[in-house]
Amino acid sequence: MASESKGGEEDLGGGAAAFAAPLGPPSDPDSTPQALAYQGRLHALQAALAGKGDRQANAITEQDSDGRSLLHWAAAGGKQEALGYLLHAAGALAAAALNRADEGGLTPLASAAASGSTACITLLLDHGADANVASKGGQLPLMYHKGRVPVIAALLPATKDINTQDKAGATALHRAAGPGHLGAVQALLAAGARIDLQDR
Repeated sequence: MASESKGGEEDLGGGAAAFAAPLGPPSDPDSTPQALAYQGRLHALQAALAGKGDRQANAITEQDSDGRSLLHWAAAGGKQEALGYLLHAAGALAAAALNRADEGGLTPLASAAASGSTACITLLLDHGADANVASKGGQLPLMYHKGRVPVIAALLPATKDINTQDKAGATALHRAAGPGHLGAVQALLAAGARIDLQDR
């Protein structure tokens, strides 16, 4: 499916590393499962997937031309109810899809972090999503906080090393300090973020 990613790369502050851009709305018609998942139109999504019959679970977890499953799209839209339905309907196949990255290296968890939905973050973590899977640029889901303290709080317990540096040397703290997100800086410092790490 052809989809939009709002420019393909995004600089979220702190270092020169380009982030894989969080997903924007699908460019396909609103009736596609991708669009329905992104918009959280649960009943329409259920009806669309019901037509897949025995392939319903595969339709949920298979990747489109950009490497994104319906889990990516629901997470990117911050639609908890749709995401929960998809995880349940995918059954055993959901486990493998949870940490599968798209072409930019974004997992559904990173997409949820970028959307700002702590409900989706929590739901994915509860189902076994790994907060330590990095994108192609070396960014962890935590680095997609965009200054939102609730997102940081939701991801911190599952993040093994909050001082992880991406390929440009930037950490989650750089991503907070660069744009001037004071609350995020304070939350990360309280959790043990180091101030002596330099980006490139």
